[in-house]
Amino acid sequence: TGKDGLWGRWRHYASKGHGGNKLLIQGIESGELNPDFFQISVLETLSNFATRDDGISAEKRWKLKLGRKAITLNGN
Repeated sequence: TGKDGLWGRWRHYASKGHGGNKLLIQGIESGELNPDFFQISVLETLSNFATRDDGISAEKRWKLKLGRKAITLNGN
């Protein structure tokens, strides 16, 4: 979600390594994680008409499908 959509969100991940994710920030700052070795995949895109709630629902659905691996570094 957000005014720049998917591009804006992933551009922030690419430039900072964490996209504002508190758990990633902690891991990077502690040296436990190195963003140079991150692999990122887009699992689903939503239409321009999708609401924020649609995006949150899609994220929850993917967390359920992927299980623990999807929530290990996702603090929301």
